[in-house]
Amino acid sequence: MNPEKPCWVIASEKDDDYRNFFNICRDCIVFLIMADNCVLSNREIKNIVEAKTTCIHSRTKENAPHNPGL
Repeated sequence: MNPEKPCWVIASEKDDDYRNFFNICRDCIVFLIMADNCVLSNREIKNIVEAKTTCIHSRTKENAPHNPGL
Protein backbone atom coordinates (compact mmCIF):
# COMPACT_ATOMS: atom_id res chain seq x y z
CA MET A 1 0.00 0.00 0.00
CA ASN A 2 3.01 2.26 0.33
CA PRO A 3 5.57 1.26 -2.35
CA GLU A 4 7.74 4.36 -2.01
CA LYS A 5 8.72 3.42 1.56
CA PRO A 6 11.18 0.64 2.32
CA CYS A 7 9.60 -2.23 4.25
CA TRP A 8 11.84 -1.65 7.29
CA VAL A 9 10.58 1.93 7.62
CA ILE A 10 6.97 0.74 7.56
CA ALA A 11 7.73 -1.95 10.16
CA SER A 12 9.47 0.56 12.43
CA GLU A 13 6.43 2.86 12.33
CA LYS A 14 4.16 0.16 13.75
CA ASP A 15 4.37 -0.48 17.47
CA ASP A 16 3.13 -4.06 17.22
CA ASP A 17 5.14 -5.23 14.20
CA TYR A 18 7.10 -8.38 15.08
CA ARG A 19 9.82 -7.57 12.51
CA ASN A 20 10.77 -4.42 14.36
CA PHE A 21 10.42 -6.08 17.76
CA PHE A 22 12.78 -8.96 16.87
CA ASN A 23 15.18 -6.79 14.79
CA ILE A 24 14.48 -8.94 11.75
CA CYS A 25 14.88 -5.98 9.42
CA ARG A 26 18.32 -5.17 10.77
CA ASP A 27 19.46 -8.66 9.77
CA CYS A 28 18.01 -8.40 6.25
CA ILE A 29 20.58 -8.29 3.44
CA VAL A 30 18.62 -5.57 1.62
CA PHE A 31 18.52 -3.44 4.77
CA LEU A 32 22.26 -3.90 5.26
CA ILE A 33 23.07 -3.02 1.65
CA MET A 34 20.88 0.09 1.67
CA ALA A 35 22.24 1.43 4.96
CA ASP A 36 24.33 4.60 4.74
CA ASN A 37 27.06 2.96 6.80
CA CYS A 38 26.97 -0.53 5.30
CA VAL A 39 29.43 -2.72 7.18
CA LEU A 40 29.69 -5.26 4.37
CA SER A 41 32.09 -5.00 1.46
CA ASN A 42 30.88 -5.63 -2.08
CA ARG A 43 32.66 -8.99 -2.01
CA GLU A 44 30.94 -10.00 1.24
CA ILE A 45 27.56 -9.06 -0.20
CA LYS A 46 28.29 -11.08 -3.34
CA ASN A 47 29.32 -14.09 -1.23
CA ILE A 48 26.12 -13.90 0.83
CA VAL A 49 23.91 -13.69 -2.24
CA GLU A 50 25.77 -16.55 -3.95
CA ALA A 51 25.52 -18.72 -0.84
CA LYS A 52 21.78 -18.11 -0.57
CA THR A 53 21.30 -18.90 -4.26
CA THR A 54 23.35 -22.09 -3.97
CA CYS A 55 21.42 -23.14 -0.89
CA ILE A 56 18.06 -22.56 -2.58
CA HIS A 57 19.10 -24.50 -5.69
CA SER A 58 20.47 -27.43 -3.68
CA ARG A 59 17.31 -27.64 -1.56
CA THR A 60 15.18 -27.58 -4.66
CA LYS A 61 17.14 -30.45 -6.19
CA GLU A 62 17.09 -32.48 -2.95
CA ASN A 63 13.34 -32.05 -2.47
CA ALA A 64 12.38 -32.62 -6.09
CA PRO A 65 10.62 -35.92 -6.79
CA HIS A 66 12.68 -38.46 -8.65
CA ASN A 67 11.33 -38.83 -12.19
CA PRO A 68 13.71 -40.94 -14.26
CA GLY A 69 11.53 -40.50 -17.35
CA LEU A 70 12.14 -36.75 -17.49
